[in-house]
Amino acid sequence: MKVVTKNKEAGIFLIELLVVIGMLGVFGLALTKSSIVSLRMRKTAQLVSQANQIALDTLEEFAAKDSDSLADGESNSSSKTVNGMEYEVQTLIDGKSDGSKVIYVDVTALTDKYSASVSLDLVVY
Repeated sequence: MKVVTKNKEAGIFLIELLVVIGMLGVFGLALTKSSIVSLRMRKTAQLVSQANQIALDTLEEFAAKDSDSLADGESNSSSKTVNGMEYEVQTLIDGKSDGSKVIYVDVTALTDKYSASVSLDLVVY
């Protein structure tokens, strides 16, 4: 007479394989999420850096002018395109009682996906 024994480990390998695949999926999703966040942060930093450079260039243009030629209360709004990205540049000149003038420059990246803006000011005597 033949005795048939059942293997108690039958199917365990398949369960282990499914668990490993599930774990890899979870780790893959976490890695993908962190990659997306990293790319967004990189793009935002790039936009802020470019906006900062535009603001500095604008302030240097005003600093090169004679302070008497800067009209108190003068404001201006324009747009600049750098590397395919459009930026709005707003300037305001505010005269002070001591004869100095403060030049305010606000630069904002015009994009739907990312938020980037820079505000700088310069005191001119």
